Amino acid sequence: MPLYQHIILTLPKANKNNLADVFRRYADIAFAFKGNLRGIENHGIRNLPERTKRKYPALDGTRYFWDARYVTVTVDASPTCLTELERFLKTEEVVLRQHVIKAKTNVDMSKATNYKNPYTNV
Repeated sequence: MPLYQHIILTLPKANKNNLADVFRRYADIAFAFKGNLRGIENHGIRNLPERTKRKYPALDGTRYFWDARYVTVTVDASPTCLTELERFLKTEEVVLRQHVIKAKTNVDMSKATNYKNPYTNV
């Protein structure tokens, strides 16, 4: 299964218990589709490059955000699992945005035709 990095932006004032519950259900979905969760990294609350608008207002009525909590989840998943995880995160209230990146591994780099090993003198 390919390795993906799922970058998730959550509400800055989200409750820790709510976030833990979201990522627990995220892991359950990944395991149900025979995926492997490699890690969850919390990068803290950071400023966004531009103002972000939610589709629906948050519980306190705010709709525009200048900062968010960045979380990166590294997961081995099939494409069907990935679409299910994205669909799950779209329905969560604490999630502002999400982005998926297919991580490049050393094997992918060696298979690339334009890759040149910097440690050889050829």
